[in-house]
Amino acid sequence: MSLSKKTPTRNPQAFNKAVASKSQSEVAALFIQGIALHQQGQLALAKLIYEQVLAKQPIHFNALHLLGVIAAQSKNPTLAVELIGKAIEVNCMNAEAHSNIGNALQELKRVDEAIASYDRAIMIKPDYAQAYYNRGEALIAQKRVLEAIASYDRAIEIKPDYAQAFYNRGAALKVLKRVGEAIASYDRAIEIKPDFAEAHSNRGNAFQELKRVDEAIASYDRAIEIKPDYAQAYYNRGEVLIVLKRVEEAIVSYDRAIEIKPGYAEAYSNRGNAFQELERVEEAIASYDRAIEINPDYAQAYYNRGNALEKLKRMGEAVASYDTAIEIKPDYAQAYYNRGNSLQALKRLGEAVASYDKAVDIKPDYVEAYYNRGLIRLVLRDFYNGLIDYKYRWDTEHFSSKAQKTTIPSPKKSRLKGRLLIWAEQGLGDEIFYAGLLPMLSTKDVLITLSADKRLHPIYRRSFPEVDLLDRNILTNSSVDNGFDAQAPIGDLGLLLDIDETAIEATRSPYLISDPIKRDGYRRTISSLGSGLVCGVAWKSVNPKFGKDKSIDLDSLEPLFGLPGIHFINLQYGEVTEEIQHLKSNLLVDVHQVPGVDVFNDVESLLALIDACDVIVTTSNVTAHLAGSIGKRAAVLVPHSTGKIWYWHENDEYSFWYPSLRLFYQDNALTWDKTIEDCSDWIKRLS
Repeated sequence: MSLSKKTPTRNPQAFNKAVASKSQSEVAALFIQGIALHQQGQLALAKLIYEQVLAKQPIHFNALHLLGVIAAQSKNPTLAVELIGKAIEVNCMNAEAHSNIGNALQELKRVDEAIASYDRAIMIKPDYAQAYYNRGEALIAQKRVLEAIASYDRAIEIKPDYAQAFYNRGAALKVLKRVGEAIASYDRAIEIKPDFAEAHSNRGNAFQELKRVDEAIASYDRAIEIKPDYAQAYYNRGEVLIVLKRVEEAIVSYDRAIEIKPGYAEAYSNRGNAFQELERVEEAIASYDRAIEINPDYAQAYYNRGNALEKLKRMGEAVASYDTAIEIKPDYAQAYYNRGNSLQALKRLGEAVASYDKAVDIKPDYVEAYYNRGLIRLVLRDFYNGLIDYKYRWDTEHFSSKAQKTTIPSPKKSRLKGRLLIWAEQGLGDEIFYAGLLPMLSTKDVLITLSADKRLHPIYRRSFPEVDLLDRNILTNSSVDNGFDAQAPIGDLGLLLDIDETAIEATRSPYLISDPIKRDGYRRTISSLGSGLVCGVAWKSVNPKFGKDKSIDLDSLEPLFGLPGIHFINLQYGEVTEEIQHLKSNLLVDVHQVPGVDVFNDVESLLALIDACDVIVTTSNVTAHLAGSIGKRAAVLVPHSTGKIWYWHENDEYSFWYPSLRLFYQDNALTWDKTIEDCSDWIKRLS
């Protein structure tokens, strides 16, 4: 009998353990391969390996975590949150996973959850510098800047050579306007990492804010040296060069930024601003158009484009551009303000007021909007509301006068009595205009002291014998703190007197008196020219802001000079001999200079000479006010929009304030031709 061979008995537990060990070893090797590919930046291959690991081991923490990291790196934060969340379910005590899911949550704008994730990472690993840094970024997104700085400080405390944390800390300090500290933080980042181009560039921004422009440019230049394709640094450099009025260089810098980054809408827009500075307005508009083409929602580019169109007097297009800016950015106060300016130029005054209303609703301290709204209300003869807004003139950037230094209180309308100091403001013409309200003030229980241009004193002594006079120049350069019960600028008289149309009409008769002896002497001198109408002529304004818009060329008055039987007398101040000689050569017409009259310095004689003429033709300048103040018949050429003063109102045949003045409004801002023809026809009828 033969015996069969006995099969050995197998241990099931030992077998399963061996198989599991082999499987884990394969997974570990596979995972290490995935890590290597991931570190090499081969994300797609690494992703495949991690997925194979998970196919074998579905709750492999590291594979889930790193797949989530790859999702974040691939700009898929939603998937990143899902995968890293699953990893955290496997191991909730891994600080890096909590920090990384925080980053993905921050990408999704779920900032509160992101901060909570960073806090958990820090709780697990208190010396986790990266988590403190990331937490700082999330806090910045919530505008919790002080907390962000504290987070960056903690990151730096843990890791003293953390250049990026110093950089972000600098940016946060700059937000708080702690610019010196911001620079120190950028300096530390650069000290740790000398080739940190972004830190050099942001350091330049901080220097720019401190007006240390040379250091700003040096910082931008260093950033560009490190990183020659750094479009942002070229852009920032352009901004500083604009401040330095090195506009051509700024354009070169913007061009370089655009060359590096062709879709750089901001650089196109700022280049447009530089072109505007150089009065290359068409090129500016083309630059804004390119910015808008790149970014159709770029409100500021539409706003800048509106400004350029306004310069070209294309007001309707400017309004359309501002409208688009406002549609994109409904709280764009400055666009509403400039839109109001363009609407005013288009004579759409009610809409202009509404636009200024919107500007001050959005920005309650917008003094320029109040002031311009006040000017339109005055044009529309809403004197009460207009004069309230007009008080904002002192706070606007470009108002020509400075307020009188004084501690004397302003007067109360209900108790207008005692010694009252009225001080001059603005130009000579405005002094004369507002002086027309003095007769209304003299009916009150007040003793008036008036500061006025010294050139007006002889006229005022004759015209207002009850008013004490002070030299405007002396008073303006000193402080007045006693001797008076109240004080006010002359431009506030209308508000103090509660003027309305009825009150003005009752007191607008001539209020200045020329020197009768001088007047008669000039008449005798002029009579030597022979019989015929005597027409005084003034054609310029030297107003530094609006003079160009209020002036005309002497030659352009040719239709007037072609009228027969008229003698023309020069009333224009300044050096105009060459213009008069040119007129005489071309048109054989003389504008006579009366001997001994200095029409600029000797206003007393100028007023008498105006009174000696039969009629005056003038632009909107001192001559117009002098003629109106004595009731002399005159034609005033009023500019269309820019340079048009509120008291010429709209569409009045004769001046509301000076009934002897016939007003001829410029038809449009580009030509005076029709205005001059209409004026000449009127003079012809007089002769």
